[in-house]
Amino acid sequence: MKINNLLKISLLVCPLLFSCNTKRESNSESSSQSEPKEDEISVVVLAGQSNMEGNSWSQYVSTSYGFTQDEVDRIKAGYDGIKMDYRCFWNGAPNAGTDSYGLFMPVKLGQANTTNKFGPEIGIADYLTEQGLSGEVALMKYAVGASALDPAAGEWGSPSSGKAKNGKWYDNMLALVSDGLETLAEDTGKKPVIKAFCWMQGETDAGNTSYRNNYFLNTKNLVSDLRDEWQEDSKEGGFTFIDAYISQYWGGYTQINAAKSQYNDLDKNSLLIDTIKAGLEYDKQPTGSVDYYHYDAASMFELGHLFGEQIQKAL
Repeated sequence: MKINNLLKISLLVCPLLFSCNTKRESNSESSSQSEPKEDEISVVVLAGQSNMEGNSWSQYVSTSYGFTQDEVDRIKAGYDGIKMDYRCFWNGAPNAGTDSYGLFMPVKLGQANTTNKFGPEIGIADYLTEQGLSGEVALMKYAVGASALDPAAGEWGSPSSGKAKNGKWYDNMLALVSDGLETLAEDTGKKPVIKAFCWMQGETDAGNTSYRNNYFLNTKNLVSDLRDEWQEDSKEGGFTFIDAYISQYWGGYTQINAAKSQYNDLDKNSLLIDTIKAGLEYDKQPTGSVDYYHYDAASMFELGHLFGEQIQKAL
């Protein structure tokens, strides 16, 4: 009799225990969905033209030019925990030392148009490291100076543009990312997952009326095609597209930036950096021979930080 009563009690209690455990596990899973899994490494792809390629001068990383001493020390030490596979071209030809040749190297000065310049990867690596994400994020950069998104240029045009062939830089970037994903898996023993695609481009398109008029559609095609291409390698729902305004220096910048804003309003999985509101400068360096096309060193570092803030949201 006592055994039967105990059996009845156990039959009543066990489902309750099972139900409670199931709810606890479900809550735990939902609370950690936004955190990188231990067996994954987050991938961020950087692409575009010369301000992504990196044309800000390393010689101005100094307290005399808007940096704090702590920032100077961190930048010059490099970022061992944030590695990058990169290829930077000027008019289609790499300069010496501006290609990692398929290797993931710690982010440092000189991974840009020339070895005495840098791009937004420095600020990105600095921000991610300061946020405790060292070792959890890898970068892949493919950027080409003076390149256009419009498919008529044959450079960044994607399949949805309707052209018989993709743009050469578009296809080359796909190859770099494909190889990089394999290398990263081998190097880390983790599954690489593309979390964000950062795009710093539009200056060349700003100078051409037809390119400007089609910039919104071309952006839409680019992101859609890349999400299709990288579907199996991206986070659930696809990578987050992170775009940035071009500077006021460029004729036609208002139309390009309006197209960027229009796309950002359309795509709920996109983020947009207002470089103008941020006050990024391009009119002081190099001293005595200003390069108005590219951001001054402290502003390039800040651009990287702005990208880093958005990347963290995408992880």
